[in-house]
Amino acid sequence: TGTKKTSKNPKTVDSNEGDETAQAPASPLELERWREWMELIEEHTADFENLGPTEIQPKLAEIFSEDREPPSDTVRARRWILVARVMDMLRDGLVTGKLATTVTSNLLAELGRLPREMIGQLGRKLVESLEDGCNHDGIIFMFLPKISSIMAPLDSICVDGLCCPGHILKTQLISNICDSKWPSALVCNLVTNLRDVQFSESELSTVIDKFLQIVEEVQIEELPSIVYQLLLFSTKGQQDKLLKGIIDHFNKLDREAKDNSQGAQHMQRLRHIEGTVILHIDLAIKRDQTLGNMFLRLLKSAQYKLTPFSIALLLLMARGNFQSAQITQIYDFIKNAVQTSHDSVSHQILWLEGVSEQEELLNANAEDSSLSALFDTVEHSKYGWENITPSLLHLGAVLMDVSVPKGGDLQASKKTVSSGSTVLLRTFHHHEVMRKSILDIILSRVITLHANAIFYINLLQKIISECSHELLDLTPKIKELIEYLPAIDSSLSIPIMSAVHPILFMNSSFKEHVILVLRKSIFASELQSRLTAVSGFLFILQNLPKDNDDLGREILGFLRRCFSQQYEIRKELYSSLTRVFEANVSLRETIVELLLAQFEKHTVEDKDEAPLSLNLCIDGKPADDGPSKPLSAIKFLEPFPQLFAALSKCLVTYEKSKSKSAKDDESEDEENCFVNLKTALLNFAKRMSRSEPEEFELDKSSTYDMSAPQGYYNQHAAVILLGTYESLIEYLILDTTVPGRMKLISLIFDIKLHLRNEIKESFKTAAGTAGGKKSTKKKKKKGGDGGSEEENEASEIESADGDTGKSKRGAKASSKGTTKQLKELQQASLLSLPSLFQLLRFVCKHDDDDEDALALKQKTSFIQWVLEIVSAHLREFNTGKQTADIEGKLAKFRSNFCLQASKLLFREFLLYYKIDKMAKKDGKAVPLLALEALEQAVIYISSTCHVKRVAKFLVSSIETRVDDEENAPLLPGEDEDEDMGGDGSPGFLVHSKLFQLERVLWNVMSSDHNVWLYSNILVNILSSFHTFVPVTFLEKHVAFLERVCTNSVVQNLPFIKSVVALYFKFSDRQGSLKMYNKLARDIHIELGDNMNPDEFGSRTPRYRVVNDKSVSNVLSLLMVHLNAHIDEIIGVWDQAHKPLRGKRSQRKDPTTNQQQVDELKKLKPLQKAVYDRTKQFNIILAELLASVVPGSHVTNLTRVVMKVYKFLTLTYQDLTYIHSVSRLLPSKHFEELIKHAAQELSMHVYSLLSSMGGSGTKIAIQKQMKTIPMLVFEIEKFEGATIKFSKATGQDLYNMFKRSTARDFRIQLENLSQVVDTSSKEKTEKPKAAATKRKRVKKEDEGPAKKRKKGEEEDQ
Repeated sequence: TGTKKTSKNPKTVDSNEGDETAQAPASPLELERWREWMELIEEHTADFENLGPTEIQPKLAEIFSEDREPPSDTVRARRWILVARVMDMLRDGLVTGKLATTVTSNLLAELGRLPREMIGQLGRKLVESLEDGCNHDGIIFMFLPKISSIMAPLDSICVDGLCCPGHILKTQLISNICDSKWPSALVCNLVTNLRDVQFSESELSTVIDKFLQIVEEVQIEELPSIVYQLLLFSTKGQQDKLLKGIIDHFNKLDREAKDNSQGAQHMQRLRHIEGTVILHIDLAIKRDQTLGNMFLRLLKSAQYKLTPFSIALLLLMARGNFQSAQITQIYDFIKNAVQTSHDSVSHQILWLEGVSEQEELLNANAEDSSLSALFDTVEHSKYGWENITPSLLHLGAVLMDVSVPKGGDLQASKKTVSSGSTVLLRTFHHHEVMRKSILDIILSRVITLHANAIFYINLLQKIISECSHELLDLTPKIKELIEYLPAIDSSLSIPIMSAVHPILFMNSSFKEHVILVLRKSIFASELQSRLTAVSGFLFILQNLPKDNDDLGREILGFLRRCFSQQYEIRKELYSSLTRVFEANVSLRETIVELLLAQFEKHTVEDKDEAPLSLNLCIDGKPADDGPSKPLSAIKFLEPFPQLFAALSKCLVTYEKSKSKSAKDDESEDEENCFVNLKTALLNFAKRMSRSEPEEFELDKSSTYDMSAPQGYYNQHAAVILLGTYESLIEYLILDTTVPGRMKLISLIFDIKLHLRNEIKESFKTAAGTAGGKKSTKKKKKKGGDGGSEEENEASEIESADGDTGKSKRGAKASSKGTTKQLKELQQASLLSLPSLFQLLRFVCKHDDDDEDALALKQKTSFIQWVLEIVSAHLREFNTGKQTADIEGKLAKFRSNFCLQASKLLFREFLLYYKIDKMAKKDGKAVPLLALEALEQAVIYISSTCHVKRVAKFLVSSIETRVDDEENAPLLPGEDEDEDMGGDGSPGFLVHSKLFQLERVLWNVMSSDHNVWLYSNILVNILSSFHTFVPVTFLEKHVAFLERVCTNSVVQNLPFIKSVVALYFKFSDRQGSLKMYNKLARDIHIELGDNMNPDEFGSRTPRYRVVNDKSVSNVLSLLMVHLNAHIDEIIGVWDQAHKPLRGKRSQRKDPTTNQQQVDELKKLKPLQKAVYDRTKQFNIILAELLASVVPGSHVTNLTRVVMKVYKFLTLTYQDLTYIHSVSRLLPSKHFEELIKHAAQELSMHVYSLLSSMGGSGTKIAIQKQMKTIPMLVFEIEKFEGATIKFSKATGQDLYNMFKRSTARDFRIQLENLSQVVDTSSKEKTEKPKAAATKRKRVKKEDEGPAKKRKKGEEEDQ
C-alpha cells in the first residue's frame, strides 16, 4: 500500500484472518472517481508547495474550518494535500519540538475527515519515513494508531487503482514497517506508538519478531530504554516469546564477553546495563504478575538453563513481588538447581566414545552448571546489581540450611551447604552494607543451635580470617555472639573461639569482654555454662601469644576453682591442659603443680592399702548394713584415668623437649618438679601392677547389675579401674626411659584382662538367671487349680507353643542389655592416637630382642586387644559425630594415622592369615582383626582423599613381599615377565597396587586355610578404590575378576555378592555389556528355559559363582545394574532431544530451514550409539525373560522391560517430529532395534506371561497382578506408536511384528486351582501342628519317661 512494490502485488492476502478477498482492479466507476481525486490534488498542490513551518497552524485552521458540513470535494482534496505536506515536513525534520507535537495533535483530531480513498497514501508516508536519510524525531509515527484504526473496519480501500479490504491493507502496512530498517533513534518512538495499535495474532507475531531483531542489532547502551518500552508493549500478548528473546540475548552477550575475553571496562559496562534491564523487567512484573509466572514456567521448562541474568531476575522477583508461597518456590527452585548441578553427569560415558557432541549434550562443562551461574551472579552483583543482594543473603542461608543427613548422600548435602557458604562469603567481600546482615544470619543460627550451626561457625571463621580489619567496625556484633556463649552447646564453644581468635588479641576491649564473659560462666550454676567457660579459657591458653604470661597465669588462677567442680568439667579440664602444656612452655610448671596436687589427693601412700582411693573418685558407695541408696546418688566425682593420662603426657612431652633443647634453659625448680612427677607416676604404676581387683573390692562374686545399687557402684568402679589400666599402658608405651616397662605392661594387662573376664562372666550369669526366673514364673502360673478344663487346655497349648521360646527370648533380651553395657566397658578406650600407633608398631615388630617384649607379644589376647582398639578408632573416623575441624588439622592427623597404621596392619595380615593365630573361643583371629582395621582405614582414605593421597596411601600400605609371599604363585593367565607399563602417575600407582592386592586375594582363595571373611574384606577394599583406577588400566582388573568368577568354586554367598558387585563396577566403567550378556546366559542355564526345560541338558554355567544357592542373589544384583543402565540410556536420549521437545511444544506448524536440518544431522552419531546400546541391552533382557524367573524377581524384571518399551515409544515421538521438520529418516540401526524388540523381546515377554501363571509367594503374585497388566499396556502403546510412525514416515515397520495372543488378562484355570489347593493345604496344616504340640505337652506332663517317649513316637 505504501510503496510501488506493494502496489504491484495485488494478490497479497492475510490467510490468518480467514479472508480470501485480495486486491483487485477497481470498477469503471471507482476508477473514474479515483482520477477525479488525482486531478483535484494536482490542481491544488501548488497552493501548498511553499508552505513554511510557521504557516502550518493558520493554514490548518483555515482549511479545516471552511465549508465544514458537508465539505466539498475541493475542500477535502485541499485538506489531504495539507496533511500530506505536513507529514513530509515532519519526515524531513522541518517541523520539530513543541510545534511538531501541537500540529500532530491537531491533525490526529481531523484525520477521520479525510477521504477514505487517500488513507492508504498516508500509510505510504509512514513507510517512507523509515528510509535512509530521513532526519526526524519520530513524531510522525503518532499517526500510525489512528491510520490503522481507520483502515481496519473499511470494507474496501482503493490505492493506485487496486482495491482490498481495510484489515488486509492494515496487515500489509504493519508488515512493510517491520520489513524496513529502523534507525536506533526511532525505535522507542515506534514501539510507543505501536502499543496503541490493535493487532491480530499474526500481526503481533510479526511485530515481536521485529522487536527481537532490533534488540540483536542495537548497541548495548541503547538496550535499557528499548527493553523498557518492549516490556510495556508485552501487555498486548505473547509475553513468553518476548521475554525469552530478551533474556536469551543477554545470555548471549554474557557468553560472547567471556569467550572473547573483553576488557574489564567493557564487562563492567555490560553488567551495569544488565542491572538496569533487570530493574525494568522487575517493574514490569510488579505491574503484571502474569509476566512473572510466565517467566517461572519458562525457567522450569526442560529446555531452559539457569544463567547469571536469569538468577538475578529471580532474586529480584523474590523481593516482595509475589506471595510468600511463590517466593519460597523461587528459592527452592534455585536450591534444587544447585543440588542437581552437584549431581550432574560429569564423567565420560564410554559407550558414547567417538561421538563429538557428547560433552555438550551431557553438560559436562562446569561453566554451564547452575552452580557456576550462581557464583557468577554474586560476582556480577558488584556492578549495578546491588538490588539483588538482600535476596542473595536469603538464598545463601537457604542453601546452608539444607539438612546434612547422618546416612544417605552426605557429601552431596555438604556440597550444597558449602555453596551457600561461598555465596555469603563473596557477598560479604563485595558489599559492605550487607556485612551486618550476614553476621545477623550467622548469629541467629548459632544462638538457636541450628542443626548446621557448625557450618555457620566455619563461615564466620573464614570471614574473620579474610576480613579481620574490616570487622573491627563490627566488633559489637561479635561481642553479642560472645555474650550468648554460655548458653550455647559446649561442643560449639571451641569452634567459636577458634573463629574469633584472629581478632581476639587485635582489639583489647574485645579480649577483655571475652574474658569477662567466660569468668562469669565459671561461677554459673548450669553445667553447660561451666563447660563452655573451661573450653574457652583453655583455648585462649593454648593459643596465647608470646609475652602474655601474666594473662596465662591469671586464667590458670580462674581455672583452679574447676578442680573442685563436677566430673564433666574436670574431665574436660584434664584432657585440654595437655594441649596447653605442649603449646605454652612458660606455663608448664604451673600446670604440672596443679595436676600433681590433684593426683596426690586421690592416691594412697600406704603400701598396705590399695594405691587408688575409689571412694574419692565415686560418690554414694552403698553401705553393707545400712539402708540402700537410690541409684541417682551414685555418680562419678573424679575422672582419675584422664588425670593420670594428662600427667603422663605432660611428662613425655617434657622429656622430648628436654632432649632437643640445652640443659641450661630450664631452672632447678622446674627440673625438680618433673623429677617428682616421674617418681610419683612410676611408683603408682608399679603398685597398680601388683594390685589385684580384689583389693578394690571387685572379685568373682561381685555383681554389675545396674538395677541394684551395689552393681551400679561396681560398674562405676570398673570404669575407673579399666580406664586407669589403659592410661598406665599408654604411659609405659610412650615413656621409653622406664626400666622394665614391658614387664609392667604385661602385668597390668593381665589384671585388666582378668577384670574384664570377671565382668563378662557376671553379665552371662545375670542373663541366664533372668531367663530362668522368667520361665519358672510362667510354669507356676500354669500350675494353678482354678479355671475350666478348656482354659487349662488353652494354657497348656500356649505353654507348649511358646514357653521355651519365650524364656529364651527373655534371656536373649536381657542378654542384649548386658552385652551393650559390657561393650561400653570394653570399648571405651582412652588411648590417644600416638600411643595407639606405638602399641600397634610394637605388636607388629617381630625382631625384638627384649625377653619381656617377646613374652608380651606371645599373648594373643594382647594383640587382639590392640587391634580391636585400632579398629574401633578407625570406625569412629567413618561413623562418628560431625566434629569441628575448622583448619582441617583433624582430617590431616587422621589421614596420617591411617597411612602409618595401614602398612603395619596389612603386613600383620600377610604374616598370620595362613596360621589363623587364635583359638575360636578366644575371639576373632589376629589376621581377621588386622584386615577389619585395614578396611576401616581404606574407607576413610577413599572417601576423604584425592587420587594423589590415595596413591601415596597404597604405595605405603600395600607391600606384598613378606616372607613366602615373594614366591607367591602367579595368577591364572599371568606372565612372569609381564611388564605393568605406566608412567608413574597417581592413577597408575593405584592400578599397580590394586593388582598386587588382587594377587593376595587369589592366594588367600587358593590356600588351604581360606577364610571367606578374609576374601570378602579384600574384595571390599578393592571396591573402595575402583573409582581411582584410570580407564586405560581397567582391562586387567576386569580380567582378574572374570577369572575369579570362572575358576573359583565358591559357596559363600556374601563373598559371591561382593565379588560380582565389584565385577559390575569395573565393567560399567569400561562401558561394555559383554559381562552382562555372559552372566544372563549363565542365569538362564541355571534356572532353565521356561518353554523348553531340556534345552541346556547337562550344561553348567560358565561362571562358577552362579550356582543353585547364589543364582537368586546374582539375579538381584544384575537387575539393579540393568535398571541403572536403562536409566542412563534414557537420560542420554532426553538430554540430546530436550531442545526439540521445547520447539515442538511451542510451534504447531513446523518450518524447515537448512540450519535446522544441519543441527538435526549432528544428532545422528549419538542416535546410532543409543540404538546399538539399547539393542545390546534388549538381548540381555531377552535371555532373562526366556529363563524360569523366580516369582520374587518377576516384578523387578517386568519394570525394567516396561522402561524399555516406554523409551522406544518416546523415540517414535522425537523421530516423528524430526521427520516432519527435516524429512530425515531413521537409520538402519533403528530398524534393527525395532525388529529385535518386535520379534525377540516381545516373544520372550509373551512366553514369560504364558508360563508364569500364579508362581511365587502370595505377595509376589499380588505385585504381578499390578505390574504385568501395565507391561502389556506399554507393549500395546509401543505397537500403536509403530503404526503411527510408519504412516507418518512411509517406513513399514509394523510388518516386523508377530502379534501374540498371550495376555495377562486371561484366567488360567489350572494355575488358579493349583494356587487354591496350596493355600487350603497350608490352612489345614496349621491346626494339625497345634494339635500335635498339644499332645506333646500332655505327654510331658504325665511324668514317666515311657509316656514321654510314646508321645515323641506319635509326633513322628
